[in-house]
Amino acid sequence: MGSTLTVDNIVGATTAANVKLPGAIVQTVTTELSQDDGALGTITSTSFTELTALRCTITPKLTGSKIYYRSSVHCGNNHTGGSWFHTRLQVAGAVISENSFYANEQYDMIMNHTFHEGIDPTTTTAGSARRYDSFFRGGSAVPFKFNWPGGNSMKSKCVITLMEIAQ
Repeated sequence: MGSTLTVDNIVGATTAANVKLPGAIVQTVTTELSQDDGALGTITSTSFTELTALRCTITPKLTGSKIYYRSSVHCGNNHTGGSWFHTRLQVAGAVISENSFYANEQYDMIMNHTFHEGIDPTTTTAGSARRYDSFFRGGSAVPFKFNWPGGNSMKSKCVITLMEIAQ
């Protein structure tokens, strides 16, 4: 026979905000960019360039938590030949995720792609902010354009979501 635990209230030792339930999502932070066509600009550099508008910062509430990250970007180009594009997600200058893709379309390449998703291997310290920075580069001088709706009237968006997960 199973047991039942019924609780009306859980109170933390010092504050209710510090109740630790392993595996529970403690908080979620999102940076969402939904500007019009090209409002975030175009990257043509063959070296990594930060897209400063796509930064996301989380300040952990608990020491020992892990941070789940997910970055999805709507982008495109109108290059008549193929080109490699590369992206990085960095924290405090350290690369935690890299991804590359090849675009080879006759006229337009438009995509919404999850470039980065995973668990940051760093163990958090309560109250110590962690900023996640997005970097992009092209394999040649091919424009890499963000928030590109590709000729329709719909706005596209770039998003980074961070979740603190109690351990």
